[in-house]
Amino acid sequence: MRLSEVQKIKNISSKDFLKNHLNRAKPIILEDFVDPKSPAFQKWNYQYFKEIAGNQKINIYGSEIESLDRVASKPIGQSTFSEYLDLIVSTPTENRLFLFNLLNIKPELKDDIHYNDVTNGKILKWLPFMFFGGEGSITRNHVDIDMSHVFITQFQGIKKI
Repeated sequence: MRLSEVQKIKNISSKDFLKNHLNRAKPIILEDFVDPKSPAFQKWNYQYFKEIAGNQKINIYGSEIESLDRVASKPIGQSTFSEYLDLIVSTPTENRLFLFNLLNIKPELKDDIHYNDVTNGKILKWLPFMFFGGEGSITRNHVDIDMSHVFITQFQGIKKI
């Protein structure tokens, strides 16, 4: 495997992004992808999510080490979203959520993010997901089967990629 440094870019045009990055499957860090004045930066925190969707039943997933030969692992249990958020705040855990789409449950949350759509509407409007995982949770290296070209915006904590 050849690793290379990922370029950080500001003010990239849609044309340049599509030609030089998306079409070539070359990752970049878009430093101005989400507007820092977006309401999400003021509103979105675990307490707010518990208030708007805390009673939502969710599937909990564990370590993926046991499921390396499968597309996805099976859930190890269920809880409410609120209970899960309490867990990841209180202790390191491998437990994580998989394809839990808070933006489908509360579509109005999409209005809280103002972003520079460098895809010209090709991807971002139809693929909104939020992922949650506590300290110690990992997802194995993979390619999304839907070729979704993930755009990650980190709101809390640290993520290593």
